[in-house]
Amino acid sequence: MKKIKYLTQSETKQFFSGINILRDKLLFLLMYRKGLRCSEVAQLNISDLDLENSKIYIQRLKGSLGGEYPLLPDELRLIKKYLRSRNDTNPILFLSKKGGSLHRCYIYRLFKKYTNKCGLGAGGPHMMKHSICMHLIDSGIGVLELKSWVGHKNINSTLCYIQVNNKKRDSLYLGAIKKGQVI
Repeated sequence: MKKIKYLTQSETKQFFSGINILRDKLLFLLMYRKGLRCSEVAQLNISDLDLENSKIYIQRLKGSLGGEYPLLPDELRLIKKYLRSRNDTNPILFLSKKGGSLHRCYIYRLFKKYTNKCGLGAGGPHMMKHSICMHLIDSGIGVLELKSWVGHKNINSTLCYIQVNNKKRDSLYLGAIKKGQVI
């Protein structure tokens, strides 16, 4: 099985503490919390936001399933602050310096910049998706809920996270051993 690279929760906090540019903080927060690929976050438009109802519509790529997702209060605050800071009518949510959408290679370079700044080293921005998957599994979310959250069409894409680390499974197993339910 291929090793999944992800940030621990403390590394994720460390990563976000090293970002001081509002656009970049929001970009990576949405990538992390919604399990987005670079190309998915780059294609977000302002029209994908429903700020009144605290929702975001995400169009997934690579055969994944998109849909509407809730925006948490801190995400909503950052979005509103970011939109107020912009002085344009461009429909693209995350703009490059030239006013176009961000290219996935640029997002990769940004990710490397911030991980290097924080001393977190190797890996690419897809680690954000892997990280939220691992963190949700560790928190006890079920595999079907995780599959739905990250837009996987095939359950096998989700099962790899269970195979890597499942604290709930391990805890139940160790509890069963301690109670003498398993020899």
